[in-house]
Amino acid sequence: MPPIRASLLALALAAPVAAAPLPASGPAPRTRAETVAGVWEGFTFDGAYLVGLRLTLEPDAEPPPVPFGLGDPAPFPAGSTGADAAEAFAGELEFLPLVDEPGPGGRPRPGVRGKHAARAELHPTTLAFRASPGPWHAAGRVGGSYYLSGVLDPGEPALFGWASSQRRVEPQTRFPFVLWRPDAAAPERARLAAATATPNPQDVLPDPTAMQAIQQEVMGEMQRVQQQLAQTQDPARRQELQEKLREIQLSLPARMQRALAPDLDVTQESLTAWLEAPAREHAEWMPDGALRLESNYQGQGLVADEYFVPVFGKPLEELTGREKYALGRLLQDRRQTLATREEGVTVSVVIELLGSPLVVGREQVQRRRRAWRGELLRRLAALPPSADVFVDVAVFEELARQHLAGLWSSEREEVAAALDAARHRLADDALMARARRDAKSVEDAAAALRLSSWRDRQRDLAPYTTAEGWARAEAVVHERLDALLERELAPRRAALADLGQGVDAVRAGVGWYQGLVAAFGLAQDRPPMRAAVGQLAARRGADLAAALDALTAELAGLASQEQAAAFLTAHLSVPGDAETPAGAALHDALRRRRIEIDRELFLARFSDREEALMGDDGALTVPARVDEPPTAEEVRLAYLREVEWLGGEMLDHETAKMSMPGLNLLGVYNYVKVESVAVLRSKSDGGPTGFVVEYDMDIHMRVGEMFEELLAGPDFGAQLLRDMLRMVNTAGPTRVVDRFVLTPTGWRSPTIRDRGLEGIASFYGSVADGLNTAAEAFGF
Repeated sequence: MPPIRASLLALALAAPVAAAPLPASGPAPRTRAETVAGVWEGFTFDGAYLVGLRLTLEPDAEPPPVPFGLGDPAPFPAGSTGADAAEAFAGELEFLPLVDEPGPGGRPRPGVRGKHAARAELHPTTLAFRASPGPWHAAGRVGGSYYLSGVLDPGEPALFGWASSQRRVEPQTRFPFVLWRPDAAAPERARLAAATATPNPQDVLPDPTAMQAIQQEVMGEMQRVQQQLAQTQDPARRQELQEKLREIQLSLPARMQRALAPDLDVTQESLTAWLEAPAREHAEWMPDGALRLESNYQGQGLVADEYFVPVFGKPLEELTGREKYALGRLLQDRRQTLATREEGVTVSVVIELLGSPLVVGREQVQRRRRAWRGELLRRLAALPPSADVFVDVAVFEELARQHLAGLWSSEREEVAAALDAARHRLADDALMARARRDAKSVEDAAAALRLSSWRDRQRDLAPYTTAEGWARAEAVVHERLDALLERELAPRRAALADLGQGVDAVRAGVGWYQGLVAAFGLAQDRPPMRAAVGQLAARRGADLAAALDALTAELAGLASQEQAAAFLTAHLSVPGDAETPAGAALHDALRRRRIEIDRELFLARFSDREEALMGDDGALTVPARVDEPPTAEEVRLAYLREVEWLGGEMLDHETAKMSMPGLNLLGVYNYVKVESVAVLRSKSDGGPTGFVVEYDMDIHMRVGEMFEELLAGPDFGAQLLRDMLRMVNTAGPTRVVDRFVLTPTGWRSPTIRDRGLEGIASFYGSVADGLNTAAEAFGF
């Protein structure tokens, strides 16, 4: 490998091992811009390619229009400390080939080659980072963009996270990246460069003489045991010798491994535990026992320092070529002799890891994530409380979700537990900090109303806060709320002395109470509000008693339920009115009057003769024979009853709302008023209670609310509807002959009902014909 390429590879694959501190909670100093500005070099992956990166940044005077966010491209969580003061940078992002040889681990794809102008932002509190170059056109692609989204570790300094290519809006690929200063971590760069360099065959291939000597030694031992076996007839002794012969045979791989790498001392127990770790940690990734590294990085944990060094004594990149060869041979023998199916698949993955040109780069990414994870745990344990600390915890949680996704389950579960513990630890103090901040910020009535619903707005703290914490925090809020209410209610309470006397005082008291509720109803349970209402209630008994006679006379003249409801609202809607003697008397009188109104409205739907035949249940007792035919009034009532039966509604003794069945559910009505009825002649229909009547009826119609705008329109349809109404309303009386029968519900007309049913059928038949015609015209 040429020296320039080799040094660049060493630079790109280096990443510091030591953990660096995370940012402190709360606003961070603006000197972060100085930390990020400058040159960063490192690497990322693009499928099976290892791609070098060089990022050059300088502070930009123009702030970013919108903070870029944690989960691209969403913004930072609302309220996040410092989210409105993101640092802005400008510069360029360059993609570098790392080696001359083609293929995996070699040159980058043409689509990500070259330099591109870039913009970057840095969240000052959490140090979440993003760099995004402008779009470019790549070979075989319509166009795309590329961005780095991660975290700044200011201690090293280092940047790490995810590199994503993107077309239009949705990310297309996502791979880890690591960036650091060019002059950082020289020992690690040298070690990684050596680990990724092409190995010397003499360092990998076994010494033939040594291997031959081991084989001869094993063969000699086996021959001696076989001779003893041939000379032995005792079954127990023969069984013992056969087992020994098998042990010698199986010891050959281990003896050869020790000869290849005498300093690599691995026991079968530690190797088995190591190989079983992925199945324990990532059962959800191994439904069939297969650990698929091509789609995730969970298996990378096998070569992480925390798991690899205790078994093999040193990091993977420090193994010599011969040691890697020996480890691969040991794993091959393990797969062929002792492995179950699942373990065999795992062994294959490990062998792939040992030979992968990307494994060292991947481990550097994982090492950076684990270092940041350890510091995150320490930060969460020491995070100080503040009003917005839960926002910071939420931001850290989102960063952990993104950047620790490749770690093992136990590692991620520990972070989740630490986040939960931090919230429980901080909740009470954070709630108190919010209570003091919010209480101090209010100065007027509108702000006081916001305090009345303060608890409902603390939903993020609610699952973690104790009952004692709520009590202490709400005491602070309520103290401020009550003080503001006392100040705002003082002039209103003073106005209670000027309500007047009698009926005027009763109505003024209701108005005073309604104004109070409109202005401060959200705080109606607070002591100042209860005291103000209590002050009004203290005089309500006397006011109602003074107005009792006048109000009793007024309610006796109520003619509808709407008037009764309005009377109740205007005079008896102050809490406690019904408990006063005068208020109770008025309520009772109003109840009785409402019953009378209902009876009057009901009886208005019947003639005097029908009312005389009516029982207490409202049904008529029809005599065996009726001698007198229906009067003009009874013909009109019978007509309106049939309109109601056909889907309308009888409003009074002259008017009904008329609608087609089904359309009434949509509120489509017209109004029909029977202006006059004149009975000309009548005769018995041959039955005991029925008559055939010839009469003139004058009907006027008006459209319902849904047709009013249509009626006022200038188009042909509106004009046609106006002409039809004019014809109906100016045509004069119409002569009709119908049959009428006295029933328990009053006089009814079967012939009017039948005529109405025929009209409905004709209407819907016309609609159906029209739909069929339209369907045929459009080819349905």
